[in-house]
Amino acid sequence: MNIKLSTNVPKSDVLFLLMHEKSDLSAEVKKHLDKSLLKSIESRIADKDFEGKWGQSLILFPEGSTTKKVVLMGLGKKDKAEIDKAETVGARCATSANSLKAKHITVAIEDLDMKDFLHGLVLGAYDFVAYKSKDPEAINLEDVTILTKPTKSAEE
Repeated sequence: MNIKLSTNVPKSDVLFLLMHEKSDLSAEVKKHLDKSLLKSIESRIADKDFEGKWGQSLILFPEGSTTKKVVLMGLGKKDKAEIDKAETVGARCATSANSLKAKHITVAIEDLDMKDFLHGLVLGAYDFVAYKSKDPEAINLEDVTILTKPTKSAEE
């Protein structure tokens, strides 16, 4: 699995947007989304189809976007600190990507510890296949892109 950092949303199978309960997408993430996708996400939040509660997720299928699917994933209340939250969210992203048969994913991480998130992602994507017969339809996660903010030197 290749893991890279980017300040732009690359073409990918799934875009994961991680959101806290009762919060909106950050201005930084909004810059990366096209207007029709942003409008669709905001209407789903306004209709309370997605509230950002812990364990909640919503899959959107945008048309004309660089990503085939967008997964809104709830992080729960922002003030509730959990030691293993980032790791658990990483594992949930990996298992969701596998169930959506995605090879290339992009994740917008804002308030999570990246090291713990990636640890959970790698563990969640792991599949012990030593004693299993080969599945010809199996799709493994190949590329993970983490959206990051541009650094001061990159902005200048």
